[in-house]
Amino acid sequence: MSAKQDDVSVTPAPECKMSGVSGLQYFDADVLALREIWSRCAVANPYAWERDGPNGVTDSAPFDMKDKQSGLRGKAKPGFVKPDVSRAAHEKIASDLAALLDLPVPPVTLFKITGELPPDPQSKAAGDPFVSISAWAFPSCDEWRVHASVITEEEKASAIIPLSAVWVFDCWISAEDRSYTKHILVAPSGKPPLKIACVDYAFSLSRSWSSGGPCGASNWEMPFEVAKRDASSVKFVADKISGISNSAIEEIVKRVEPGWLLEERRALILKNLPERRDRIHEIVGIPRP
Repeated sequence: MSAKQDDVSVTPAPECKMSGVSGLQYFDADVLALREIWSRCAVANPYAWERDGPNGVTDSAPFDMKDKQSGLRGKAKPGFVKPDVSRAAHEKIASDLAALLDLPVPPVTLFKITGELPPDPQSKAAGDPFVSISAWAFPSCDEWRVHASVITEEEKASAIIPLSAVWVFDCWISAEDRSYTKHILVAPSGKPPLKIACVDYAFSLSRSWSSGGPCGASNWEMPFEVAKRDASSVKFVADKISGISNSAIEEIVKRVEPGWLLEERRALILKNLPERRDRIHEIVGIPRP
C-alpha cells in the first residue's frame, strides 16, 4: 500500500483491505466511535469518572474506573506515583498512534483525579492524580489466559494478521512488555475471527529510550511461532508507519501536558519516533518500498 502522509494522519479506515491484508482490528462500532473522539484530544470530556475497584497487584497498580453518567468502563493507571516511568503518557500516545494505523489497541484518554487519592495498599505510596484511562474494548475485559482453554485453533489462526501488524507497531515504539497471556485481551466466540485488544504500553517510548535502547525489533512472546508472522501485514503496517507525517506525531505528543509527561521525556519521544519511523523497514527486517 502507498498512502499520502496527510491521508494517514486524518481518519483511519474502519477496516484495512489493501494488498491482501484485512482485519487488523475487530472492535465493535461503539468502541470505534469512542476511538474516533478520544484519539483527537488529550483529555476527553465530559466524563464523571469514579474509582470502581481496588488497585491491582501489578507494577503500575491499575484500577477500574467507571463513568457514573454513561456506565462506560475503563482501566486507569498508574495507581500510585512512580516518577521513573511516564506510564499514563505512554499509554495515551501509543493508543493515538495506533489509531492512525487502525490497530487493535483500545482508545485511551488522560484524566486528572481530583479530591482524595487513596494510597496504593501494596506499596503504601501516594496515589497519582495524573492517570490514563483505557476503555474496555469488550463487555468482558478478560486476558488471553482466562479463555485459553476455549480459544479454538481457527480463532488463533485468525489472530495472526492483527498480531503481526501490532508487532511492527511495537517495534516502532519499542514496546518490550508483551506477554500474550496477560497483555492481550480476547472475546472468543468459538469461531473466527478472534476479537483481540493489545494493552499495556507503559513500558514503551521514553521508558525504553531513556537508557539508550533497545534499538531493534521487539522480542515478543506470542501465541504463534515467529515463522508464521504474516509477511503481508508486516509490510502493510511498516509502509503505513513510514507515511505518518512529523506533524501528526508532534500533535499527538505535544498535546500531553507536563503533569503527565516531563519535558525531557517529551523531547526524547519527539526525537526517536521520526527516526525509528524512517528505519522501520530495517528494524523489522524487510526491504524498503
